[in-house]
Amino acid sequence: MFESNVRRAMSGGYVTLFPRGRHLSGYLCIEIHCSKESTGGMNIDNQIGEIEIDITIALCCDDLDTLISLVDITAVFMGSKYFSVCEMLEGICEHDAVNCATSLLEGELGLEMGGVDVNMPIPGLGEVFPLHYAAKHACPEVLQLFLSRGAQTDIELYDPLNKWGYDGLLPLEIALDVVRENLSKESDIWPEPSTFQLIASLCLPSMKDSLKAVELLASSSKNIEKTAYYYAIDGNLVELAVFLTVARKKVLAPIRFSRQSGDKWDGRMTLDQWLKFEVQSLQIQECKVMGPFAEKKLTWIERKKRLLDSIALLLDIFGKAGDAIEEYMKLERHCEDVEKDVALRLVEAGCRLKDGDFDFNIVYCINWIDELECVTVFSTSHLEIDETDAPSAHQMKSLNVVICALKQELSAKISSADAAEKPVSNFLTTIRKVIEAGPWHIAGKLLTLQQSKIHIWVQFSNVPLEF
Repeated sequence: MFESNVRRAMSGGYVTLFPRGRHLSGYLCIEIHCSKESTGGMNIDNQIGEIEIDITIALCCDDLDTLISLVDITAVFMGSKYFSVCEMLEGICEHDAVNCATSLLEGELGLEMGGVDVNMPIPGLGEVFPLHYAAKHACPEVLQLFLSRGAQTDIELYDPLNKWGYDGLLPLEIALDVVRENLSKESDIWPEPSTFQLIASLCLPSMKDSLKAVELLASSSKNIEKTAYYYAIDGNLVELAVFLTVARKKVLAPIRFSRQSGDKWDGRMTLDQWLKFEVQSLQIQECKVMGPFAEKKLTWIERKKRLLDSIALLLDIFGKAGDAIEEYMKLERHCEDVEKDVALRLVEAGCRLKDGDFDFNIVYCINWIDELECVTVFSTSHLEIDETDAPSAHQMKSLNVVICALKQELSAKISSADAAEKPVSNFLTTIRKVIEAGPWHIAGKLLTLQQSKIHIWVQFSNVPLEF
């Protein structure tokens, strides 16, 4: 039914939406300008257009049986664009059709050159390998397949006409560029993101596939810590944040330098050690600045200081909250919840946030429970159970006993944290307990939080508010 609906929409020549692959979220919008003749009078051009539509649907659904049946229509298939291995591979990677990709590697699709070798260039663009296609389209399952077949990660793309815009890049560098492109699409959310907003944006559901592609390539590449180091010294914060997100332990490990490998010295150094050295070097340069170009030099030093501060903040965040971020990335996430979820997890891990780090007021977000407590005053006498209490009053009193106990626990944790000048370790857990323990008396109404995909405050009716 799904395929037939899509097919009718496409053959009608209008835009339609359908899922990208069977296992992935997100939608692909395709616009086909064609009109379908009656089957009895269909000429060869119409037959080719027809089969291309069917192949596109098969790739979208990763339907290998349908795809093989279509390529068996030899006379028509040979005239379609998909007879070119370049176009077939492009379509497979675009839809992350791993079953179709397996068949392509094994030469079962009847293409002009038979099977595909993951370590041989695809004819048509220069020297573009299957792994470059997979990196370009950020298709994790196909990329994993190519890597399992021994695809080399150290081959640069050679595209003399630079049709893709990735000439001279490794698959990992292409995947990183795709992440940056996807982040730019979120610019309407955070036009000038802070370091914290950058981390939150990487946690968005839309970034899942592109980050997974980088993770797979990073795990199969050598000297990933040195690659991250060079991105850091070039001031590429996005790429450094991506590396810390998908390969934190490797990136934070000591980096080995060797003159034999083209480095300027022999030895080992971590990113933290490099950062301290750079800060000291800038301080020395600042003291020595003089002459007619002093102002320009000082401006450059200030800009470099801000960059190093951002790198230091990234390293500090992932040093404290790396495990929390990694755990959160494994959860099912919704766009509207990500920013606050990340903020609260960072606080719980020991990161200090301030207004401006996120779009919302972080102080209000963390302390809004106190606002509820200010308008919710419970008397101990009211909580004593009386034989004359109606069932609703009995329930309200019992719930408020739990709430008062939780408020005391929260107050004690906040006081101890302030005394020690450190964040509350279980702050997030305690806040959730307090919220979920309601109902609450707010502005003369009795409300409880209904938890679902969309959290809703529900008002009780006909319940005595004095309880």
